[in-house]
Amino acid sequence: MRSCSILRLVLLSVFTAVISVQAAAQESLIHREGDARRHSTIENARARQNYFYNRLTWPDGSIPVGARARAFDQMRVMRQYAPMRKGGMALKWKNVGPDNVGGRIFGMALNPLRPATMFVGAADGGVWRSYDAGLTWESISDGFPTQSMGSIVINPVDTSVVYAATGDASFGSRSFDGAGVFKSTDGGSSWTEVGEGSLPEYARASDMAINPTNPDILYLAVPDGIRDATQIGIWRSTDAGDSWSLILTGRMTDIVINPQNPDVLYTVSSKIFGSSTADRYGVFKTDDGGDNWTKLDIGVTDSLIGRTAIGICATQPDNVYLGVSEVTGDGRTPLLGVFKTADAGANWTKLEVPFDYMISQGWFDNIIGVHPTDPDIVYAGGVKLIRSADGGQSWERIADQLAGGILHVDQHEIEFDPSDPDRVYVGNDGGLFLLTDAGKTLEKRDRGLSITQFIGGDMYPGNDAFVFGGTQDNGTLRSFDQPSFDLVLYGDGGHGYIHPTKPNIMYTTQERLKLWRSEDFGRTWTWAIGDLPNEGSLFYIAYAMDKTDPDVLYLGTYRMYRSTNAGQTWQQMQTCLFNAGGGCYYITAVSIAPYDPRIVLAAAPGQTGVSYDEGRTWDVVNGQLPVASCSAFRTFEPGIMYATFSRYEVEKVWKSVDYGKNWTSITGDLPDVPVNDVISLDGKLVIGTDLGAFISEDEGGSWQRLDGGMPTVSVQRLLYQEETGILRAITHGRGVYDMQWKTLPEAPPQFVSRPDTTSLHMFQPWVYAPVVQSSPRPRFRLLEGPSGMTVDPILGIVRWTGSDLLAQVTIEAKNTVGTTSQTFTLRTEDVASSEWEIVSPQRMDAHVNHAFVAADKSLWLARDTAWVSVSTDEGRNWDHLRLPQDEVSVLSVFAFDRDNAFVGTGGPQSLVNTGSGHVWKTTDGGQTWTDVLYGIDSRFGNLHFFDMQRGIAVSQGAQDSADVFLTSDGGQTWTRTDERPYARIPLYNTLTFADDDNGWFASSNVYESDDASVLRTTDGGRTWQVKSAGSGIGSVSDIAFIDELKGWLVDEISRRVKRTVAGGQRWISAFYPMTGERLVGVHADRASGVVWILSDQHAWVSNDAGGSWTKTTLIPAGVMQSVTFADSLLGWAVTKNGIVERQIGNPLATGVRDEPLPADLTLGAAYPNPVQHNADGVMIPFATDRTGTVSLSVYNAAGKEVAVLLEQSLPAGEHFTTWDPFGFSNGVYFITLRSGSRAVTRRVVLAR
Repeated sequence: MRSCSILRLVLLSVFTAVISVQAAAQESLIHREGDARRHSTIENARARQNYFYNRLTWPDGSIPVGARARAFDQMRVMRQYAPMRKGGMALKWKNVGPDNVGGRIFGMALNPLRPATMFVGAADGGVWRSYDAGLTWESISDGFPTQSMGSIVINPVDTSVVYAATGDASFGSRSFDGAGVFKSTDGGSSWTEVGEGSLPEYARASDMAINPTNPDILYLAVPDGIRDATQIGIWRSTDAGDSWSLILTGRMTDIVINPQNPDVLYTVSSKIFGSSTADRYGVFKTDDGGDNWTKLDIGVTDSLIGRTAIGICATQPDNVYLGVSEVTGDGRTPLLGVFKTADAGANWTKLEVPFDYMISQGWFDNIIGVHPTDPDIVYAGGVKLIRSADGGQSWERIADQLAGGILHVDQHEIEFDPSDPDRVYVGNDGGLFLLTDAGKTLEKRDRGLSITQFIGGDMYPGNDAFVFGGTQDNGTLRSFDQPSFDLVLYGDGGHGYIHPTKPNIMYTTQERLKLWRSEDFGRTWTWAIGDLPNEGSLFYIAYAMDKTDPDVLYLGTYRMYRSTNAGQTWQQMQTCLFNAGGGCYYITAVSIAPYDPRIVLAAAPGQTGVSYDEGRTWDVVNGQLPVASCSAFRTFEPGIMYATFSRYEVEKVWKSVDYGKNWTSITGDLPDVPVNDVISLDGKLVIGTDLGAFISEDEGGSWQRLDGGMPTVSVQRLLYQEETGILRAITHGRGVYDMQWKTLPEAPPQFVSRPDTTSLHMFQPWVYAPVVQSSPRPRFRLLEGPSGMTVDPILGIVRWTGSDLLAQVTIEAKNTVGTTSQTFTLRTEDVASSEWEIVSPQRMDAHVNHAFVAADKSLWLARDTAWVSVSTDEGRNWDHLRLPQDEVSVLSVFAFDRDNAFVGTGGPQSLVNTGSGHVWKTTDGGQTWTDVLYGIDSRFGNLHFFDMQRGIAVSQGAQDSADVFLTSDGGQTWTRTDERPYARIPLYNTLTFADDDNGWFASSNVYESDDASVLRTTDGGRTWQVKSAGSGIGSVSDIAFIDELKGWLVDEISRRVKRTVAGGQRWISAFYPMTGERLVGVHADRASGVVWILSDQHAWVSNDAGGSWTKTTLIPAGVMQSVTFADSLLGWAVTKNGIVERQIGNPLATGVRDEPLPADLTLGAAYPNPVQHNADGVMIPFATDRTGTVSLSVYNAAGKEVAVLLEQSLPAGEHFTTWDPFGFSNGVYFITLRSGSRAVTRRVVLAR
C-alpha cells in the first residue's frame, strides 16, 4: 500500500453510455454534409477515442461479451504448436526500442521494505519490474491476455505478493478492456488470475487499495468496461483476491484507505465530463471497511463534480486533499478547486490555486499526492504538476516540458519512496520521473521501459538501424541507432513514410488533416496540406506515398485527394468515394500497388475501391465484405488483394484474386481478435492483431501465432525491407519489434543512389542520405570533403553548409565483406546582392529571439540566457548586456532609444511555451534593470508601447487564455484586463498596433479550431475578439498592418501569406510569389505604404499594398530569426545565431536615405576579389582620420574569427595590409575593420 494514496486515471464507459452516445460514435465513420474538419483540443481527444473505438465496435458500438477472453483462450491453444521456423532457423522478435521515451503509466507500487524494488503498469505496455529504483527494467507480464494495466498494489506484510489489475480506462486513448486481476506470490516472476467469475468481464481498473493490517482485504475501483452499468463501482475481496463483491455502485475512479485505521476509506463518483451516468455522485466515506458509506459535503453541487483525485497523509490521515475538476457542459473539465480537510472530512476548505493546472483536462489526467509524514506538502497534477509546502496556501510549478524542464505533461500516477518520502516518483504520458530537492531536481527513470504506443511508421531504405514512426501522446519519433529515439514532432503522431531514394525526406501526420513533410530527417517540418479544403476526416488520416514517384501522395477523407508535388497542391478526385445512405463513409485504408503505381486501393466499412488510373475513376465493390472498419487493404502481386477488419465477430481476413471484384474469407481458425494489418512474404501471410502477430502458410487455411519474444500486444503495422530481410512490427504499447525474416548472403556495400543536387547557393544547408545495399550493414566515413562536412558512421548521412566554391567529396562504405566509395563534386554559387549587406558577420553565442529598432535607429536584440544586445551604428558593433535574472530567455524587446527599453522574459528555452517570466525596464542603456512585472506560468513574448508612459504586455495566462497587462505610468504599475481573451499559445512578437486603439496578436491552436487565430482589439487592448487566421495556418511568424483595415500575416510552417482588408475579421490566402519559402517576417511602413516580406533567402517589397512584388536577395547567412525596419529604406535581418544583415537598397524607393557610415573610417575594396588559385595574396586598403588602435579581422561564413591581420596603433591616413589565404578553404569570408566603436565590413570570395 502506498503511503499516500493517489488517483488513477478516470474513465468514461463508452459501453454503458446511453444510446444517443452510441449513435454518435457510430456516426463518426460517416461524413454528413456540414461536418467540419477543425475541432477543439477536447473534441480531438474524443475523436482519438472514437477512432480506436470504432475500429473495434462499429457499427453497433459494442464488443460481444466474452469475445476477448475466448480469443485469448484460442490463442493459448495455438501457442502449443511448435515454434515457427524458416530454413531451420527459429524466428525471433527483438525489441528495438524506444528505451528512452517511455509511455503512459497508470499504475505504480514501491516495495515498502525494499523501495528500490518497484513495479509500474503501462496503459498498453504491461507490468514492469525494477530492482534498482527505476534505473533498469524488465517486462514481467508478457503472458497476460492483455497488456492494458490499471493499478498495482503490494502486500505490505508479505511483499512477495503483488496484485495487478488490468484495463486501460482512458477517455482520450485507445482504451482496451480489462482481463481481470492477476496475483503473484514470487515478487512478479509468475502470475495467476484471481477472482475469475466473481469480477465482471472486461472490468477496467482505475484504482486499487489493500488493507495494511489484514492484506487479504482488497478494494478495486471499476468505473468502466463493464457492460452492465449497475456493476460499476467499488469491489471488495476479503480472501486475497479469490472472490469479489460489489459494495458501492457509482462511477468510482479513486479508492483511498486510511493506513492508521483501514476501516476508513474515501472514494468519489462523478460524471467525468458530463456524459456518463451513475446512480450517485459525490465524495463518499466509510468507517466500517465498506459495509456502509456516508456522503461528504465539500460545498460543491454534485452535477458540477467532474473527475476528482484524492490524497491522504499516511501518518496524519485526518488530512485529506481533493483535486476536483468541473463539468462545464461543453466537454471541458477545468479545475474547480483543490479542497482540504483536517478533520477526516467533517469540514472542507477550498484552497487558492494560481492557475488551472488541469488545463481543462481534468477528465483525463488528475492526481493528488500528500507527503506521508508532513500533511503540508502536497502535489497536484493534471497537464501540469504543482507543489505546495504550506498546506496549499501557496504553490509552485514543477518544471515540465512547457516550463523549460524535462517533466512530461499529463500526470497520471504519483508515489512517495517509503524510506525517503522526499523522493517522489511521478508517472505520466512520457514515462516515469523521479523528483528530489522539493521537486527542483528531476530525473527520468524509465530507461529500457519500452511501452511507447505507436500508430505507424516506415523503414529507411537499405538500412534497418533507422526507426521512424508516429506515437500516441509522444509525437513522431526517430532513431538513427536504436534503441534510443528522438522526438522530432510533438503531439499525436500518426502514419509515416520515408522517401525511398532520398531518405532525408519523410512524412508524418498529427491529428486529423495535419500532414507534415521534412527534408532533413525531421529536424524541421513544413505542412504538406497545401490547398486541402476544410472538411471532416478521421483522427488518424489514411494516406499513401508512391514509392516509385514519392512526390505523388494520396490522402483519404470521405473522398480521395491526389498531390503530384509533395503536398503543395491537391486535386480532389471525386465528391464521395463510398456512399453511406445520405452521407459518405470516411476512408479507413489507402495503399498503392507496388507493381503498378497507377493502381490505388481504398476501403471503408463494407466497401473497397480500386482505381487503375491514379485515382480518377474507381471500381467500388459493396455487399461482399463486413460492414466494419477496414483496417488494411493491400496488394503485393498483380490481381491478388487482401483486406483486414478490426471488429469482433466478423470474418477478419479476406482475399481477392481478381483485383477486388470478388472476395473470399481466409480467416480460417484465427481467433476472434481485431486484425490491423497484413503483409505477404515468400508465399506466407503475416497479420498484425491485438494479440500480436500471426502467420499462415496456406493462404489463411490455418493460422498460428508468430511467437518468439513478442507479448500479447496490439500490432498496428507490419513493414518488410527486402534489402535487409527485416520484418518490423509497429506496436501500440510495446514499441517496435524486428525479426530477421530472411538471412541474406553476405555482399559488399554498393551505392545505389547519388546526390540529387550538387549545385548549391552559398551557406545553403545540404544533406545527402546515400542508399546502400549491403550485407551485413556497413559503416561509413568521409575520406575527402570540405571543412565542416560530417558523415554519420551508421547511415552515411552527409551534412554540410555550402561555403567552398568547389569541393570534392568521397564517402566510404565498408563491411566485413568489402569496401566501396562514392565520389562527387559540389559547386557553390556565390550570391551577390545590391540590396543587402552583412554588417556583423560574427556569430553570437546565445541565440537571437527578437530584433527591434528604436526611433533613434539603435538596434536591440533579445537573446537566450538573459542576454540583451544593443548597437548604435546600424548593427556593426554591439554591446552585450546581461539581465539580473539568470538562465532565462529574453523573448521580446521594445526600445524607445539607446537608453530606454523594456524586455520580456520566459523560461530557459527560447521560442517555446516556457515558464514563469518578467518584464524588465532599463533607462541607462541596459547597465541596470528594474523588474516591473512578474507572472507565474507567464511568458512575456509580446510588448508594445504607445509612448514612454502607455504600454501593453501580453503573456500566456491560465487555462488556455492570454493575460493582457496595461500600464499608464511607464511600467511602474500594471493592470491586468478583466477579460482574458482565449489564446492557447500567444505567439511571440506578433503584437502590433496600427494606432492607439487598433491592435492584433496571434495565437496558435485556439479552442474553436486547430488553425491559428488572430486576436483584435479596438480599444487599446482592454477587450479582444478572436478570429481564425483561416484554414491551413498552424502558426504565425509575424503580423503587420498598414492601417486599421489592411494587414498581412506570414506563417513559417505552412509557408503561406494571408491578408485582410477588414481589420483582421477575415483572412484570405494571398498567392504571392514568396509562398513556399520559409517566411520569417512582414513589415508595413505606414508613412510610405511600403510592405516587406522576408524569408531565409529573399526580401520581397511592394509599394501597392501587395498588388505586385519585387524580389531582393539576402546574403545567405543561415536561418533567419527576426526582421525589423526603421522605415521603407532601412531594415535589418538577423539570423538565429546573430549574424546581422542590413538593407542598403530598396528598388521601389524614390528617395535616398542619409548614409550614416562614418567618413573617418573606410575599408577599400579588396584586390583581387574573387581570389583565384594563383593569387599571391589579397591587398586590403583602409584609411582612418585619427591616430588610434586599429584591428583588421577575417571571419568565415559561419561567423567565426579565423585570422587577425592587424591590431596596432596607427596614425591618421591611408594604409594597407595583405592577407595570405594559403591553407584556407574556398568560400566566402568577411573582413572587418574596427577602430574604437566604429566598424566596417567587406566581403571576399576565395575561389582557388
